[in-house]
Amino acid sequence: MAAEVPLRMLEVRGLTSLSHAVLELSSPVTLLVGPNGAGKSNVVNAFEMLGRIIDQQLNDSLLTGGGFGALLHRPTDPSLTPDAIELEVWGEWQGNISNGYNVRVEAASDDSGLVRETMLLHDRARFERPYSTTLAATRESTLRFEAEHEAKAAYVLGVVAGCRVFHFDDTSADAPVKRRVDPADNLAPDARNLAAVLLRLRTEEPSSYRRVIPAVRTVAPYFDDFVLEPEATRSGSVGGSVGWTRSSPPTTSATAPSDLFACLFSSCKTMLRAPSCWMSPSSVCIRSRSTSWPHYFGGRRAIEG
Repeated sequence: MAAEVPLRMLEVRGLTSLSHAVLELSSPVTLLVGPNGAGKSNVVNAFEMLGRIIDQQLNDSLLTGGGFGALLHRPTDPSLTPDAIELEVWGEWQGNISNGYNVRVEAASDDSGLVRETMLLHDRARFERPYSTTLAATRESTLRFEAEHEAKAAYVLGVVAGCRVFHFDDTSADAPVKRRVDPADNLAPDARNLAAVLLRLRTEEPSSYRRVIPAVRTVAPYFDDFVLEPEATRSGSVGGSVGWTRSSPPTTSATAPSDLFACLFSSCKTMLRAPSCWMSPSSVCIRSRSTSWPHYFGGRRAIEG
């Protein structure tokens, strides 16, 4: 696969409350602020749906989410109901070249989804309009397969493959981050392997780990450091659990929900934005539903609250 490229634009049609929306990602972080019900979460849902499509998990997610009909935009006038959900993204310009990806998700007979993908290429020095190549309609994306055999598809995959949405606002007693799980090369979407990732980061990327500590202190001034406890997992690999210590009052474990959320938010956000970090994807959405935090949505490095 070609190198991953940050996104510069997202266009959404027909997804839940979004009849048509265009989001220009013209800076490293884009903030989207609005009242409840304005559609901020649905923009994040578009990124999440895009990731599911590329990972060939669309119909699994539709099955657990209530089917295709539950995601289709429903306007006041039923005659204006769209027949598909459409997503289009473009990667940053590489000189005069930009690669893009368009996907239409249409309803199948069992309320699942049918995927129609189009690869896009715009050479603005030579052509006024983008060039497009349409792939066959299938139940799941074939872009990864095409990328193994065609250079153009590999460049398009580089635009969309690094798009990930992260949810880590669970502060309950059995929150994923409090469980002991096997590690992975990348941070899990729900931060369940945060301990193992932090431990590896501290060992292999100490400069990136050192960026995490002051970032956490911007929202939790009493924070001292993480307490990382490596332990063998069932698979024989090294997992771990995570806690943290306070600098004032004297060292204690911080377990309050607000403490947990503040530390998760800052540590995950900083790790994902570390330019030299082995786990840093090209485009990230970090999502929180905490009512005590403002609503944020970011672009190439994305944050939504």
